Amino acid sequence: MEQKIDDMAANFKETHLERMRRGLCTEEGCILYSELLTDFERIGDHVLNIAESYANITAAEVL
Repeated sequence: MEQKIDDMAANFKETHLERMRRGLCTEEGCILYSELLTDFERIGDHVLNIAESYANITAAEVL
């Protein structure tokens, strides 16, 4: 799932670069969009870490 999020973010960045080249967005919008993508990637990483920790705790309780 983490790889899928990373791939999606890379795809979104690529399509965003194309919009920038065509002049379809403002400079401020470009910065905000890029920062949002980075934040969403980080959120995905944190959620994965939480899920893995929870799985380890649950597995330890079963033993």
